[in-house]
Amino acid sequence: MKISLIISFYKRIDFLELILMSVARQQYKNFEVIIAEDDNNPETKIFLKSLAPNLPFKILHVYQQKDIGFRKNEMLNKAICVSNGAFIIIIDGDCILHRAFFKEYATSIEDKTILFGRRALLSEKITKEILRSKKSSALNIFNLILKGSSRVEDVLYLPNVPKFLKKKRNKGVQGSNMGFLKKDIIAINGFDEDFVKATAGEDDDIEWRFRAAGYQFKSMKRKALQYHLYHPLNYSKADSEYNIDVINRKRKAGLVFCLNGINKYNQKMITEFIKY
Repeated sequence: MKISLIISFYKRIDFLELILMSVARQQYKNFEVIIAEDDNNPETKIFLKSLAPNLPFKILHVYQQKDIGFRKNEMLNKAICVSNGAFIIIIDGDCILHRAFFKEYATSIEDKTILFGRRALLSEKITKEILRSKKSSALNIFNLILKGSSRVEDVLYLPNVPKFLKKKRNKGVQGSNMGFLKKDIIAINGFDEDFVKATAGEDDDIEWRFRAAGYQFKSMKRKALQYHLYHPLNYSKADSEYNIDVINRKRKAGLVFCLNGINKYNQKMITEFIKY
């Protein structure tokens, strides 16, 4: 099955380069890459035009007409709209992928089932080291522990651990590591574009709406691994409070099929994109 990887991207071209290098090392090859840029940065186009000839895959770059603030969900919906894969994986523009990332997702796809994974939080020291060397050799367990990374247990690659040995935890879905069939995200009208603040609210919303619509969830922990590059937080307490209020109002109204979602787009409407 063809996979569409959608990278939610804003500003950090140095991070994006590392991500694309990790995509180039994937064991599973039937995929496309869509960069959903919540901006219209000329430097991104220059970078992609320069890098693309050296990559073993094609890139579709979808971008805003102009940067008017946090519109991540709008760009995710537009990227889904132009995607060609039957299965969608969403990651953030600050997460390097393990080489088996696509393979584990591809072998776990089930109808009406949402897949989700976890990530290690790289320390500032290791992030600087990787940015300088552009090599993934630093991403080994011992180095992560010694240099202060956290959630290192989430990047132990143990795909064949029996289910009865796995600890059951009710951690929520992270939008930086989740996958679903394209038809399933369309069935609940995609991501809700009423979320216009940069915090975890949009993740909570999509999880709640999928659950309310009767979808099952399957953990990809210790299978589809990610390494989150260090950077300062880009949202405030006020942003979080705003999104919590939006979530609560929508849940109270029972809006499983969101009102401000993907159904207002079609492929012909989306003209802000470049193929590399």
